[in-house]
Amino acid sequence: MSKLAKLKARLKTCPKDFTWDEATTLLEGCGFNLVPKTGPSKASHRRFFNEKTGRVFMLARPHPESTLKLYMVKNLLSFLIEEGCIDE
Repeated sequence: MSKLAKLKARLKTCPKDFTWDEATTLLEGCGFNLVPKTGPSKASHRRFFNEKTGRVFMLARPHPESTLKLYMVKNLLSFLIEEGCIDE
């Protein structure tokens, strides 16, 4: 089982300890690229863009810890299901 497949299976369980790095790896594996921040904004939200579909996913980078909140994990899961990257 590949790392991407393991992350997909882990996300489906809605773990309370899903990290920013895991989310980034999963989104990149599904064809999304992290859009670099522009300007002096100090906001923690980051955009992930998929060139093929034109879709954007916004995700707040948690700080100081790296663990995503449960609602963020659920939003990520539902988005990736909608995108067809994860089977229901």
